[in-house]
Amino acid sequence: MIDETTWIEGVRIVLRDVRSDDLNVLAYWLQPEQRWQELDGPMYDQPPSDEVARILDDRRAQLASAARPRPRTNLSIAAIDSELMLGQVTWSGRGSATGLNIVIYNPDLWGYGLGYEAFGLWCDYLFDEAPTLDNLHLETWSGNAGMVRLAQKRGFVEQSRDRRSTVVGGRRFDSLGYVLNRIEWGSLFPEGFAVSLEGEQ
Repeated sequence: MIDETTWIEGVRIVLRDVRSDDLNVLAYWLQPEQRWQELDGPMYDQPPSDEVARILDDRRAQLASAARPRPRTNLSIAAIDSELMLGQVTWSGRGSATGLNIVIYNPDLWGYGLGYEAFGLWCDYLFDEAPTLDNLHLETWSGNAGMVRLAQKRGFVEQSRDRRSTVVGGRRFDSLGYVLNRIEWGSLFPEGFAVSLEGEQ
């Protein structure tokens, strides 16, 4: 456990520890019928509106605790100029593998490369902070075209495809699993992902 602040700077966004002012942002974006919920696990039940307050109370209690794991299990994606929370990156460890997720809440910000930047910084961070971690894994579904493109663009390789196993809105989609190997990541970004962004500034 550590008490240092995590701050991972990119060009347009920063990955940072969750702060108390992020809860105001979450209070809005966790409400039902948000566009991001249609893509991020829509096959699962989203919390109803009256559950949001409880979720925020749990987050508030977590923030009050001095204990923060390393590597972090989640960080806020924030605008680098205003530090306003835009979304989150998360992971859940499974032995030597890692399950990843990313969400940028406001659909008006989609398609501008913010997810690309945040996800690359997150992968870099996890490989750096967990030296015994061999692979990063993520799961998505074929209807989430943005996540599929992001995974492929970041060097993830399709590892599994369960055909027509996911039902969303009465339609059937494929469940997809992707994997990224540490060595392959290192060959893509030998000096680190953040260095590859320097030409974009």
